[in-house]
Amino acid sequence: FVQTPIQIGGWKGRIKVWILDLEDFDFVLGRDFLRTNNPRIDWVSSRMDLIDRQRVMHSVYDLGTPFRELETNEDPRLNLIPAKKARQTLRKKGTEAFLMIVRERKDPTLSDEVPQHSNPRVQGILERYRSVFRTSLPETLPPKRDTEHRVDTGEAPPMNINAYPLSTEKLDEQTRQVESLLKKGLIQPSSSPWGFPVIFVKKPNDAWRMCIDYRALNQRTVKNGYPLPRIQDQLDIVGRAKILTKIDLASGYWQIRMAADSVQKTAFNTIWGKYEWLAMPFGLCNAPATFQGIMNETLRPLLGKNVVVYLDDILVYSETIEEHYQHLENVLSLLQREQLYAQPSKCEIAVERLEFCGH
Repeated sequence: FVQTPIQIGGWKGRIKVWILDLEDFDFVLGRDFLRTNNPRIDWVSSRMDLIDRQRVMHSVYDLGTPFRELETNEDPRLNLIPAKKARQTLRKKGTEAFLMIVRERKDPTLSDEVPQHSNPRVQGILERYRSVFRTSLPETLPPKRDTEHRVDTGEAPPMNINAYPLSTEKLDEQTRQVESLLKKGLIQPSSSPWGFPVIFVKKPNDAWRMCIDYRALNQRTVKNGYPLPRIQDQLDIVGRAKILTKIDLASGYWQIRMAADSVQKTAFNTIWGKYEWLAMPFGLCNAPATFQGIMNETLRPLLGKNVVVYLDDILVYSETIEEHYQHLENVLSLLQREQLYAQPSKCEIAVERLEFCGH
C-alpha cells in the first residue's frame, strides 16, 4: 500500500491505499477509512458528511452510481441457477457477485419495536441506537454504577410484618409475579429480619400491580433531601422549542441497583416464603430522589441546553429539525453508555406537540 492525499468534495486528507485493478472505480473507501473519519452517511439522499481536522463539516452528494430503472417489459425476479453455472459465470471478467446470509434474530425483545418515524434521518438515528429500546428489561441485574439506592434507618431495629391475607386470584398473581422477578434476577430468596407485606393495586387495563407496603419502613427511614425539579421550571426552560422528543424509560426503578447493605431491608413476606430486592423497588420513600440523581448525572452535559428530565421522563427540545438530529443522538448515546433502556411504545420522537408530565 501507499500513502496518498485525497480530496472528497471540500474535504481533504491522507489515506493508505492498496493498488488494485478496480476497472470502473477510482478507489474504494474501506472500513479503516470509515472507522478513522466516522462519516455520517444518509443513504436516502446519497449524502456523506465528513469533518476535517479543523472541525469543519463537508457534505458530499450523489454518492455512488445511480441505479438504472427497470423497463416495464423487464422481469425483476431473481432466477435460481445450478452451482456449476454460477462458478462458470463468476470466472468471467467483470462479473459482480454479492453474498447474503439470513440469520434468525436471537433476542426478540431487543429493538423489535424501535419507534418508527417518517423522517429518514430520524429513523436512521433510532436504528443506530436500537439497543436502547426494549419491550422488556434484560433478565439480569442492572450494571454497577457510582450511585446505588440505600435505605438509612439509623438505629431503628428490624421489623417484620406478616403477609396480608389475599384472595385466590391475588395469590395466583403473586406467585406468577414473584416467579417472573426471580427469573429476571431482580429479587432473591431471603432470611432477613426485616419483612413487609404485599398488596395489589388495579392498573387502568385491569391487570394487577404487585406492591410492597413499605409505609412502616419509610417512617423509620432518614429522608434524602435531593430535590425533584419543578415541572413548571422545566416547561419554562423548554420555552417555544419547535421540535420535541419524549423518551420514557422502561420500569425505571428496576434499572437501579440496591446497595448491598440495604438489600435485606427491602424484604417482603408471602405465604410461600420471603424475598428481597436486588434492584430498587417501587414504594421506598427515597427512591425518587435516587432515581432523579442518577438521571441528572447521566444527562449532566445536556441539561438545560436541549434536555430536561423528570424521573423516568426525558424531554429533548430543539429550535430546528437539523439541531434535533444531533440533540436526539446525544441523548441516546448517553443512555446506551449507561445501559438505560426506554419503552418504545411510550416514546414520542421529533414531534411538534406532546404531553410531558401531564402538561
